[in-house]
Amino acid sequence: MEPIFKNELLASSIKHLHASGVIVLENAIDVKHVDALNAVLAPQAKELVNAPGRHFNFGAETGNINQAPPSDEGLMFPDIWVNQFVMPTLAAMLGPEPVLQYASGNTAIQTPSNICQPVHSDIDFPHPKFPFSMVVNIPLVDMTIENGALEVWPGTHLTTFENQVLESGQSGELPVRAIIPELLQLRKAVCPLLGRSYPKGVSLFGT
Repeated sequence: MEPIFKNELLASSIKHLHASGVIVLENAIDVKHVDALNAVLAPQAKELVNAPGRHFNFGAETGNINQAPPSDEGLMFPDIWVNQFVMPTLAAMLGPEPVLQYASGNTAIQTPSNICQPVHSDIDFPHPKFPFSMVVNIPLVDMTIENGALEVWPGTHLTTFENQVLESGQSGELPVRAIIPELLQLRKAVCPLLGRSYPKGVSLFGT
């Protein structure tokens, strides 16, 4: 039987991941499965954001919280957890038996300030300049500029460690992991951020 994810498409995905550090696979996930997850997680997010002592990523004014996926067996959809397009790509990039190390939602709640997180890296330790870890993002709603879509900077997977704030006070009041503003401006001239609107049902992932 011919594989659903044809070799030429897999090869194209690998090429773009090495060059840009990110790809977007459209129509990779059944939107009914995404809607089922969102029906559980959206009400939960409203409760979490008001919980005492709640941690917010880069401060409460961003409205950005971490949210664990539901453990209900009925919501363990294969196209979410072992996607037929994502898994071959991960195996080609990382080796034949990739391991899931961490699963969490990154939920953006609108705040009166409308302040976004600073452009940042998710890793603040020295790491190889070859693929050793990858992140798979699955939007549960259509992501737009208005509701807090993910910003991606193609090609920066090779330089983010050197370009980020590594300790407090290194670059004014910028938090650790934020990208140094001068270097961000230089990057904009080469390759600005990727469009920030993604429909639900896509799988967006990178190194």
